[in-house]
Amino acid sequence: MLPQKRTFELLDSEEEVADTKQPIELERAKGMISFEHVSFGYSPDKLLMKDINFTVQPGQKIAVVGSTGAGKTTLINLLMRFYEVNSGKILIDGFLLPT
Repeated sequence: MLPQKRTFELLDSEEEVADTKQPIELERAKGMISFEHVSFGYSPDKLLMKDINFTVQPGQKIAVVGSTGAGKTTLINLLMRFYEVNSGKILIDGFLLPT
């Protein structure tokens, strides 16, 4: 298959995670992020993260460190909704990320 054809097929495909029908628009986000009892795995029977809890206050700087494969990028991908959590919730300024 030609690379261009594959690219267009990918762009034309359905989104795995559809946008919510009732989005919340934060005009000026303060920046508080909370992960509350978040569990995630690429398959529900094989969780990679279990019961993750932390809150980052507006303006606070944190570092997420760990070895390769520890889940640093996955935390960001969950925050950006590239993946959906299996359980728990992620909040921005106290608002639940849509599912």
